Amino acid sequence: MTSSKKDVSLQRNVRYLTIESHNYSSINHLFMKHLLVLTYLTLISIQVQAQNIFPVLTIDSTEVGKSVSSLEYARVETLIKKELALAKRQKKPTASLEQLLKSCNYGKSLLRNTDKVVVVDSTVVPKSEFLAAYMFSPEVGSIEMDLEGQSTSYTSERGNQTIRVRPTNDSILALQMLYNDKGTQNTSAPKFIEGLGIKGDVNYPFMMMDGITLYFAGINEEGLGNYDLYVTRFNAESNSFYPAENLGFPYNSYANDYLLVIDEINNVGWFASDRYQPAGMVCIYTFIPNASRHPIDFENTAPALVNEWASLRPIRSTWTAENEPQRIAVRQRLALQSASNDKSKKKDFELVINDLYTYTNISDFRNPQARELCKEWIQKQKNHDTLSEQLETLRSTFASSNRTKQNSMRQQILDLEKRIEQLAREITQAEKEIRKSELQR
Repeated sequence: MTSSKKDVSLQRNVRYLTIESHNYSSINHLFMKHLLVLTYLTLISIQVQAQNIFPVLTIDSTEVGKSVSSLEYARVETLIKKELALAKRQKKPTASLEQLLKSCNYGKSLLRNTDKVVVVDSTVVPKSEFLAAYMFSPEVGSIEMDLEGQSTSYTSERGNQTIRVRPTNDSILALQMLYNDKGTQNTSAPKFIEGLGIKGDVNYPFMMMDGITLYFAGINEEGLGNYDLYVTRFNAESNSFYPAENLGFPYNSYANDYLLVIDEINNVGWFASDRYQPAGMVCIYTFIPNASRHPIDFENTAPALVNEWASLRPIRSTWTAENEPQRIAVRQRLALQSASNDKSKKKDFELVINDLYTYTNISDFRNPQARELCKEWIQKQKNHDTLSEQLETLRSTFASSNRTKQNSMRQQILDLEKRIEQLAREITQAEKEIRKSELQR
């Protein structure tokens, strides 16, 4: 999720790439250096490690690097073909160059089919808090952090279907689906979703309200590099999902692009990307979903404008006078939805985290450890309240009892008082540990 994912179709699923700038005497030597590095990384990039959920990619500042990061696939293709011709004349192996040419052609094909989508707004937030920027209606379902904040899980509004992320035996992240019978509280055994055609990690699932259309992020051999957004649909006849389709530009880039959510009630969508962002930050793009894909008129559009639409740099390039009423309407609906969410949010407790944040619900926490500590804190509070009620009852009974009964009750009251005092100290200490854990996320 970093730099210009556009040209990373040349680098596929590269989890980490840093290419130093060098002063070579000729463009051939320079480009061959890039090709060798990119070919090597292409071969190893499929060995995805689940523990590095957000791979980092850095494009260098050389001529080739700039061409890749600027989506100038035609220029890169020309350079590759020159190297191919030279390799053939010198009778050198050409397999790696041919593979890179194939990757370049893949990027070109996605560029030609860039979806002409209206991006209403973009908000940059810390990655650990990115879910707060998704202001969808309850009918969409619920999305929660998973795998210690390195993924998300989706649950339908009815609560009968959950899609989560779990590593397979070979440590590749994959989607698991579970069904819950709310009448009996029985949950089905989790079953991995197969047949998506993704060779690397699969993450950040979201199911449309139709229960058929599934969006997710994946790292694939045939992709733009890092996490790309994909869509698939459920085939009821075969009881399986179709092979996933890369959403292409502008949803994807050289960086990590993930968690696409569509609120059909408000006709608005979101997706996250760390393109152009510093470490630890992510941009949430808010867009108006098209009823069907609406490719740009590639042949009759200036290349510079194509690149702006494909890279969303700037998002203003997607605005026109004609779609201004739509953009205004979306902003109004989102404002109403945000107010509705705040009003309907259940207040389970009140815990001051710092001068800026006061949490009132377990879902407010972004740090999994802090969330678990909070659950323990809540239980201690309940125990404290229960024992305090018991103590008040005992004291009331003590006051109206004779001396013999009072003598028998005295030790019980003292023990309760000590336990309540101990719990009060534990509650205070727990609050400190919760704050410390949450603020370290």
